[in-house]
Amino acid sequence: CCEVDCDVLRYTVLNYLAHAYRLSGDTDNAISVFQEIIDKFPGTQKATKAEQQIEALGGTVKTEE
Repeated sequence: CCEVDCDVLRYTVLNYLAHAYRLSGDTDNAISVFQEIIDKFPGTQKATKAEQQIEALGGTVKTEE
């Protein structure tokens, strides 16, 4: 129960932070936080949206192999 709630909260905080960086023009930090979302939530719609944001910012998504 709590773990799911914590994941939702963790994603929400990271997503807001990434967009705050993006909106303030801090592209490098925005990309870094979007990448953190991808790393913490692999294979999810959250990760897909973060990938799209990174690409829109001109960054490159790092995949773990």
